[in-house]
Amino acid sequence: MNDDLGNNLVPINPLTGIPGRPMAVHDPYNLYFTPDGKHAVVMASNDRQLVFRDPHTMAVQKAVPVPCAGVNHADFLGGRYDVPGVCDSPVSCWSSTPPRRR
Repeated sequence: MNDDLGNNLVPINPLTGIPGRPMAVHDPYNLYFTPDGKHAVVMASNDRQLVFRDPHTMAVQKAVPVPCAGVNHADFLGGRYDVPGVCDSPVSCWSSTPPRRR
């Protein structure tokens, strides 16, 4: 579960519904994962950033500024490996590319 005011993510066991140990993640307004599972994508709304993280450790891989406040929702386009998204204020769209794996 996202706790953007407390700056952490809390994993929830899908079988039991029991919350796990919180992980320190700054400004996790929304959380997505790339289709290949190689990156967690944190919508850092107040920071105006998309933050790509290791999906297991949440270590930062790349932080990408977005051109608007309220970075909110994102999606992945079919055969393309980029992230189109929407900001709340002003309502606008943008696109970013996840970091490349070596």
